[in-house]
Amino acid sequence: MSANFHQDLLLGRTIESQLATIFEAAGYTTINTRDKEDFPDYDLIVTHPDGTTSTVEVKYDKMASQTGNAAVEYQKLKDNKIIPSGIFVCKADFIAYKFTNDTNFYFIPPADLKSLINKKKYSRTVNGGDDKRSVLALFNLSYFKSQCEKVNLQVLKSIG
Repeated sequence: MSANFHQDLLLGRTIESQLATIFEAAGYTTINTRDKEDFPDYDLIVTHPDGTTSTVEVKYDKMASQTGNAAVEYQKLKDNKIIPSGIFVCKADFIAYKFTNDTNFYFIPPADLKSLINKKKYSRTVNGGDDKRSVLALFNLSYFKSQCEKVNLQVLKSIG
């Protein structure tokens, strides 16, 4: 595995910890599932003040502020076949996106994001990820954010 993969993995854990800290400051409890296994189906289990739980997959898009696009993986090439990946295999209740130079997280249920892809609400697709084998849908960043629920400490405290 490349050095970039390991750097990205460490950065991802840092972003997950930031989100967990925000939840905990608002009275929620969190469990980072990566503490239990290497690549679980989601990153965080969040217990709400009322005792209900939600699972969250955390994504960090470090290029969005430069490109003006949010990138969402939805399929990849494996064994010379195109297979669903990313959003189409996501098992979390919510996906939380974090963008460089933005203090907020943007939450969207996987079903809503799948619908945006199926309806071709993205501007274009590109190959990226591991050896350029993944297919990414690129959404205009402002449009993407408008489809999500903005989450920060103030928002969580107001609904908690």
